[in-house]
Amino acid sequence: MARLITVAALLLTLSHCGTGPEDAPVTYTGDATPAWGPSNGNADAGRVLAEKLCATCHLVAGAGKLFPGAVPFEKTAARADVTTTYLRGWLANPMAQKPKTLMPNLGLTPQQIEDLIAYLYTLRPE
Repeated sequence: MARLITVAALLLTLSHCGTGPEDAPVTYTGDATPAWGPSNGNADAGRVLAEKLCATCHLVAGAGKLFPGAVPFEKTAARADVTTTYLRGWLANPMAQKPKTLMPNLGLTPQQIEDLIAYLYTLRPE
């Protein structure tokens, strides 16, 4: 019975994703200029990591699942207001950037973070 209540509470929470003030645009910290910068990462390793970890909730190169509120990778890469510094902070600790986010802290290493950023950089529109 307790498990059923837990599942019901989770579903209720998820059904309200994207509907409250916590889903207002995030105020990015870090870079003053909203621009992508260089990453010391390996884009191929980032793609593999994204397909393994991130595609559980995000669309990655058109594949995976789209969890409510999880932005597809291509859309993140296209945003002019996303910076390398912001992504480093977000991937290291999402709740520090947006306290009510449902994205968990994945415990990524600094190299994994750089690899994911390098992969996202390859998805930017020309």
